[in-house]
Amino acid sequence: MEIDEKRANSHGVAGVTEGDTYCTKSSLGDRALSLFFNTWDEYETPTYSSCSYDTGRAETSICKDIEFAITNVDGYWFYVYSGFSHDEHSTYTAFYNDNTFKAVTNPTLYHNQPPA
Repeated sequence: MEIDEKRANSHGVAGVTEGDTYCTKSSLGDRALSLFFNTWDEYETPTYSSCSYDTGRAETSICKDIEFAITNVDGYWFYVYSGFSHDEHSTYTAFYNDNTFKAVTNPTLYHNQPPA
């Protein structure tokens, strides 16, 4: 896998790609599902971005932010779930543990057809 670009104001946490390259912003499908932690100089609270692409709008990276209170994220372990529904044309990302549940849905996204 080739990594051809760095995002200066965020850190990649996880990602799923349909192609051979993950970090490029030029090809649809390179960020099928991705999760980024945004640096503190960009936001006032700990913030993650759940991203995907959309063939309907020809956008390679459409993101929704998940903000946390400072006291509810530092030093805690979380289970993280992220998925895409081809039937509902949306992504869903959730963080949860014994004390916190945060989730975001990114609606109206169209992906490439899955392999048969």
